[in-house]
Amino acid sequence: MADQTGKPADPQPATPRAPRWMRVTLVMSLALNLLIIGAIIGAASTGGGKWRSGGHGDRFGGPLTRAFSEEDQRVLKRRMAMAAISERDTWGAHRSAMKNLAQALRKTPYDAEAVRQEMNNVRDLLGQRFNSAQNVLTDHIAKMSDAERSVLADRLEQELRRRRR
Repeated sequence: MADQTGKPADPQPATPRAPRWMRVTLVMSLALNLLIIGAIIGAASTGGGKWRSGGHGDRFGGPLTRAFSEEDQRVLKRRMAMAAISERDTWGAHRSAMKNLAQALRKTPYDAEAVRQEMNNVRDLLGQRFNSAQNVLTDHIAKMSDAERSVLADRLEQELRRRRR
């Protein structure tokens, strides 16, 4: 469209652009944020090393497994994993027991005794896993010297004090 003087009107004013250094900084910041988020997700999905508060073996012993040295923890986790692999048949039984529990929960009218029985089945299967892990721990402790067991006891007491806070 032309103005009164016959000159074409200026097109819409351009939106001001950020300086090049600011755009580069923004892109770099975004890339760094994505890298950090990826590292956190990767660490969480693969176990996380020291970032993680528990660990595979920690599910079985809590403060006790944390009281072991890092090397002992690695050995114990490996042994517990091997024990779990050798007991794969209980995995299917556990899944089946959980399915049975879900079915019992859906029944109408509600049968508290059936739910209790299915929960007992689940507990018994978890008890088998716990006993297996306990055997791994006690076998490992039995191979320790008196001094090593004393250090373990000190670390256990320290873990218990730390958790109380």
